[in-house]
Amino acid sequence: MKAAQIFSYGAPDVCSVVEVERPEPGPGQVLVAVAASSVNGHDALIRSGAMKIVSGRRFPIGVGLDFAGSVAAVGSGVEGVRTGEPVWGTVHPRAKHSVAGAAEFVVVPADRVAPVPAGLSAVQAAALIVPGITALAALRRATGLRAGESVLIRGAAGGVGTAAVQLAHAFGGRVTALARSGHAVALTSLGAERVLDYRETTPDRIGSFDVIVDTVGTE
Repeated sequence: MKAAQIFSYGAPDVCSVVEVERPEPGPGQVLVAVAASSVNGHDALIRSGAMKIVSGRRFPIGVGLDFAGSVAAVGSGVEGVRTGEPVWGTVHPRAKHSVAGAAEFVVVPADRVAPVPAGLSAVQAAALIVPGITALAALRRATGLRAGESVLIRGAAGGVGTAAVQLAHAFGGRVTALARSGHAVALTSLGAERVLDYRETTPDRIGSFDVIVDTVGTE
């Protein structure tokens, strides 16, 4: 089968699509036929060598945190997962994978997949997993956003940002989005009450908020 791997740390051209042996699921694992995988900031950090403390120095290293597809096979002891079922999931971000989500097949523990929500294509599902989990963790676990609170989403037009705008709105937050003005219509449709152009808005003009989610991380 084909899989994306890196064989050294460096620029994007260290990533190659190569032929590898198709994995088989062991006890408690599932084999997923991957229909789509996405590229996240985590992938760029791993590839560049910025996260060697996690990825180590043993190559090759598999590329891709998340995936969507269908269950091709299940290992012994797996319950509640059926062959042929559409699923989405992630490899463990701290585990060392020679084959990860960007491959034709991937093996993961059964508890790292779940049924794909109805109405999502494989591409939509794969694009939502990591940004959605990140936004959910920020709003629920890290900040505990409550209904009626004001929330500022910085970098609101990015993957995590658009997920955070929708989730914050769904949780009852009063959302202000910080992004380019060209994204105002889209962000308003996702639930933002206000959209401020970050190129023209200084911190002293933004005001105060109960919760700030900063997906940019500078200044």
